[in-house]
Amino acid sequence: MSEVFISYARRDDEVVKALVGDIKFLGKSVWIDTETPGGQQWWEQILANIQKCNVVIVAVSRQVIFDSPYCKAEWSYAKQLDKQILPVLVADDLEVKLLPDELKEFQCVDYHEPQSKGAFMDLFKALGNVPDSPPLPDPMPPPPARPISRLTKIKKEIDKSGELVNGDQVRLISELLDLASQPGHEADAKELLERLKAKHPLSRSTEDEVEAQIAFARIKNKVDSTGTLSRNEQDRLVSELEELSGEQIPQRAKRARDLLKRLRDHPGVSVGVRSRINTIIGKPRYLWRIVIAAVTGMTGAIVSLLFWTRPEAGDLEALFQFLFVLVVVAAVAWVLLALSARFLNLKL
Repeated sequence: MSEVFISYARRDDEVVKALVGDIKFLGKSVWIDTETPGGQQWWEQILANIQKCNVVIVAVSRQVIFDSPYCKAEWSYAKQLDKQILPVLVADDLEVKLLPDELKEFQCVDYHEPQSKGAFMDLFKALGNVPDSPPLPDPMPPPPARPISRLTKIKKEIDKSGELVNGDQVRLISELLDLASQPGHEADAKELLERLKAKHPLSRSTEDEVEAQIAFARIKNKVDSTGTLSRNEQDRLVSELEELSGEQIPQRAKRARDLLKRLRDHPGVSVGVRSRINTIIGKPRYLWRIVIAAVTGMTGAIVSLLFWTRPEAGDLEALFQFLFVLVVVAAVAWVLLALSARFLNLKL
């Protein structure tokens, strides 16, 4: 049997992998669910492993506390079985004081920076002080029913008869976009978004916002991943974010630029891509347009004054010649500046 059972949310997968590694390094056996939530047999396997373990570690994050009915059912069942429970904070998005009452009575281990020596030592001390769990109660408490996932609840709401009011559409879209940003749920969330659009048509502006947010969620998962990004992937992500950073909607542009900064700091990004990102982030779009217009006009005027005699009053031919030279020089100056801007990857 495994000594440690870990209850966690899929979004915290990377930190939990480090947690599992440290627990095994300390000589403890670990059981962790790595399968996609499934049917009754899958849920019964989870309950069986809770019964067999000595301690249940709850990998605490905001999603675990507020958005995971599975985790809540796991630690509640463990408490009914008088199992030892050890909350381990794996994210910095939640204050300990916000823990539910079932977990507040236990000392919480801070593990949101798994690479730090302090996190490992705190985990080592906490596991060393965990006593053995008592025998299973007799009679056993009834096992909890398999929770209904957020995706299942949303699907039922989309498929119910009748029209959805605008407020319900916005709420469902918001929930699906949140799920799309979580590893392992992107495909299901996108499928339900398409289902929602087909069954309950969205306005043009809402649909446009949905598409943008899906793109952001997909890009964010790539940017936040610890895996290696190929050069083609890096270039593609930069191109998508560059396009989004030019959006007329300020919130989208800001989010795109924030993701560009995070992509720039990704350990696997090449020097050339970092340079390109710096150029995009640092380029003053509107200032360049003003500078180009000003330089073009000044260049045309100066050249015309230097190389053409100022027309006298009433001399229409000389005036037209003066204006012709002014336009030609301005056009040449504009083309040269536009080519320079393109070379420097600056959009006019």
